[in-house]
Amino acid sequence: MKKQKLSPDTTKQLEKWLKLFRKRFKINRSFSHLVIPEREPGVGRLIIEPHELTNMEVFKAIRRFPASYMVFDRRRSFLPNKLLNITLDTITDSSLFTKGDRAYWIRDQVEPDNDLINYSTNQLVKKHITCITLRGMMLYELIYHEETGHPLKAEIDTLCAGSRTIHDGVPCVGWGTIYRDKPKCELFISHSKLKTHGTELSSRRVIM
Repeated sequence: MKKQKLSPDTTKQLEKWLKLFRKRFKINRSFSHLVIPEREPGVGRLIIEPHELTNMEVFKAIRRFPASYMVFDRRRSFLPNKLLNITLDTITDSSLFTKGDRAYWIRDQVEPDNDLINYSTNQLVKKHITCITLRGMMLYELIYHEETGHPLKAEIDTLCAGSRTIHDGVPCVGWGTIYRDKPKCELFISHSKLKTHGTELSSRRVIM
């Protein structure tokens, strides 16, 4: 197979991912087989998902953010820690995503896509818009922190419409104050229904 020719920026981003995988997950591979899709104008953030990484492994890596917690639903009701692993690692991805290692592009920005605000997962599917997975979003949080020293802390929650929960719903990733007696901003993962939409929720379109 002819080796794919990558732009200097794509090569730089790929190298950052390889360094992150070695440092945080002890994954030491070149990903030379991985075909990186062409990017579109305005979509410049490369996301790579190694096939062997589970949602729980990535979540544990981002637990080093200030007081990260797992939240079960949009009402901020907590899932017991003993059920955390079952829930995260039984979340599956849309059939639009191939098995194995993945590479795709999203917009390089803190907030999710402005043009997808108030769209439910059902509406996104109807419009044939492919969106980020839970694992991809958590990896974006992680590499952004590695690059800047700061978490994303988006004001609008990201609807991870590329994934599905065992409750026939969709996981979301966001930042907010969960406990009244703990005013600090915390990362949380919540659960939404397929029809849920609102101005406080958007997704991130994937180019693959």
